[in-house]
Amino acid sequence: MRMWTRCLIFVFAITVFGCLAYAQQTAQMQGTVYLRGGQVITGNIQSAELGFRDGTGTGVGTELPGNGAVAIKMPDGAVINVPAADIAVIEAKWEHVPEASSNPWQVVELKVTKSDGTVVAGTPDWFMHASSVAVETDPGQVKRIHAFPLATDFSPDDLLVKIELGAVAPAPTPITPVTETPPTTPPTPVVTITPVEPVTETPSVTVTPAPTTPATEVSEVHVLPSQDVVITLHCPNCGEAITLLIRVSALQGVATGASGVSVSPVVPAPQ
Repeated sequence: MRMWTRCLIFVFAITVFGCLAYAQQTAQMQGTVYLRGGQVITGNIQSAELGFRDGTGTGVGTELPGNGAVAIKMPDGAVINVPAADIAVIEAKWEHVPEASSNPWQVVELKVTKSDGTVVAGTPDWFMHASSVAVETDPGQVKRIHAFPLATDFSPDDLLVKIELGAVAPAPTPITPVTETPPTTPPTPVVTITPVEPVTETPSVTVTPAPTTPATEVSEVHVLPSQDVVITLHCPNCGEAITLLIRVSALQGVATGASGVSVSPVVPAPQ
């Protein structure tokens, strides 16, 4: 009976330790870490620490005892230890402090925003300031970035400045409001009115016609066989008949096509 009881206890102990180990392996701490150089890493935070201290109190992560905590020294010297379960955001302000035989980069301000919205601000309660990040971005893929100010390959851009804890939800797609298009109103025609200048009346002028002189009448026109033209005119005043002979003759020494015209009165033969 004792042997059977011991076997049951042994099996129970193995089961308990197995469950604890499985829970430790599947523990998740979803969040996002921000580095000073602008790099952002999101995933399961295994460790995100800001220095070295005896015990815990420099950061959070599933690989730290109790998932970690942050120890903050208040202005009056009191130290407040905020456990990871109560933390929503951790913010650290780094400054370059070049002093002989000391760390050239230090966290000069530390602020923790708790899940209930309260804020605890002060300075870190540890002696060595450094940055260490290990985030599982994909199953089996862990991104590690370490920044030790006293190391030869140190870069200030790798310093941890912010930790956000909580499941990362995808950003909601903005909904574009539907606006009704008002009915189109036909444009009002623009009428341009050009001012009309007043018309200045021109004073009327009475034109007296000149006395009309009776025109000379042409009574007869004859073309002679020699191509000469005989025109008989009548004087409108005296009624006397005047006969003119128009003769066309070529001129010598003048370019071709030119001609001379002579007009002479025809004297009637005496009767």
